[in-house]
Amino acid sequence: MKYKLLSLLLCLFVLVGCAAETQETGAPENSETQEAVSDSESTYDQQLQTIYDNADTWRLQDADNVGPSWYCFYAITDLDHDGYLEVIKRTEYNNGPNTQLWIYEVTEDGGITELESDLEEPDSDYRTAHYPEFSLNRPTAYYEEDGVYRYLLCDCISYGVACVYNHYGYLSIKDDRIYFDFVCTELAEDAGSLVTYYDGDNNMISEDDYNALHNDYIANTDGEVIIEWFDDCEGEALRTSIENSYLSFAG
Repeated sequence: MKYKLLSLLLCLFVLVGCAAETQETGAPENSETQEAVSDSESTYDQQLQTIYDNADTWRLQDADNVGPSWYCFYAITDLDHDGYLEVIKRTEYNNGPNTQLWIYEVTEDGGITELESDLEEPDSDYRTAHYPEFSLNRPTAYYEEDGVYRYLLCDCISYGVACVYNHYGYLSIKDDRIYFDFVCTELAEDAGSLVTYYDGDNNMISEDDYNALHNDYIANTDGEVIIEWFDDCEGEALRTSIENSYLSFAG
């Protein structure tokens, strides 16, 4: 009986020792995880402060050549998921979908720079000075391939009843440059009585071919992001808007 009791006590000491060792070895991992999360949050806090401090760089200014009939909205994102936050600035005309678009990104040295773009093509009249529209009131779909995030946007260009172009494609940021890759286009003329269709290379195609391209386009998604837009760019309201917009995108 005495030997059985000693054996039970010995087993108990072994189990307690193993539990203590497991707890001790697990503690540093939890600490490292907490430090990583803390560092990440600190990094984004610093970038949000950089965006606030450099508001004069990205806010609407006279050089943007925007008249009184245009409205301006801003959003904080990380569209390319490279860890550097962006400021999207978009303007919208009050009686049509025609828009302009600028994107600024926080730099490694703590500044902000405007990204270059291929959105303007002076040799193509129907594309000049028009940009794909980020929706102000619904999620934006995207798909990811080879580490590049592509956002499904429509560049709608309206000339009233004369004609309306709907250019469907993908907006992406690669190597600090904005790209918009066309997939298909629908052109409605004479108040919609005449409709023609084009592929991404601006070749005229049939309605069936257009529908096939468009259906594949909207089906090819990996998820959606919520972009929160704001237009208040003064004082503490600006600081709050910047933070809320980023938190909306980050989910």
